Amino acid sequence: MILASASFGLVAGITGASILVGWIWPSIAGEDLMAISQTRNARARQELDAKVREEKVNGRFAEVYSTSVPFGQTVTLGVGDKLGEAMIVGSDGWLALYRPAGIVNYKNWRVILADGSFYKLENALFDKYSGFAYLKLAKNKVAGQDSIQLNNLVDYREAELKAGDDIYIWQNNNWYHGLATYAIRAGKTIPHLDTAPNEFFALDDVYNVGAVAINSQGRVVGVVTEKHLLLPITDLARILPRVLSEQKIFYPTLGMEGWFSSEQPVVYNMQELSGFAISRVFAGTSLKKGDVITKINGETVSMDKMWYAKDQVLRLEVWRNGKIVNLDVRVGETQ
Repeated sequence: MILASASFGLVAGITGASILVGWIWPSIAGEDLMAISQTRNARARQELDAKVREEKVNGRFAEVYSTSVPFGQTVTLGVGDKLGEAMIVGSDGWLALYRPAGIVNYKNWRVILADGSFYKLENALFDKYSGFAYLKLAKNKVAGQDSIQLNNLVDYREAELKAGDDIYIWQNNNWYHGLATYAIRAGKTIPHLDTAPNEFFALDDVYNVGAVAINSQGRVVGVVTEKHLLLPITDLARILPRVLSEQKIFYPTLGMEGWFSSEQPVVYNMQELSGFAISRVFAGTSLKKGDVITKINGETVSMDKMWYAKDQVLRLEVWRNGKIVNLDVRVGETQ
């Protein structure tokens, strides 16, 4: 019995030591457990790739071309004429295409949906702040009638992006696994409109301008900009309802320009102030040039989240000439 116990104890000890060695020095162990772990991660990513490919098949995107060329009894669309991949953002035929160059001769543009449907455009809007073009499919297809019943692709409740998130980018007719490495909290210009897009994410590689990025749940999280940064899709949330309902682009605003202290520090009396520094006021308001908004409705002002509430009147805590003052300011709109 003593000999049997000693034998079992020796086997257990060797087994435990083998497992420990396999994790600490994988090359020494019989199996490279770190490699197995990486293989499982790769397999999981392949499964996610399959899921987002299914999103593509389900008609969540459309290809936009600048023109079509007659080809016998048909027409052809040149590879060089492709403007990019548009996202379906409304059930009545509205698409969003990242197009920082603006809109020219959109009546000549042509759109192909995932099911092969071929469309002209009846309307187009351009957002000069984000660089998005909003395109409205014509109710009459190039051939025949169509009611244009589409699924809404963008779901902002599940589209929040964080540094370190895995993303999947559609380009060259394939999905590529990527990474949103870190946030870049800097506006395109300083000073800038108080509600203009001003946060981007650095990417782990170079991708096509306008390429659409999706998260692991298959939701669009951003598009690749001309500076090879990722513009979060949540910037559409502020204006999309008005685009769909009134076919107009408006931004909620307090009627000012400036910058966040995280973009460009603001110092008073040897102490850095945290908030939004106002450089110009262009609407009737109690705010003044030189003010620093430190809190809105009791919450600290930062670029980490969209800092406007849905309220029409906001309670602001403002640093002014060395003192804190409280102001009630009405939210307006700007084009």
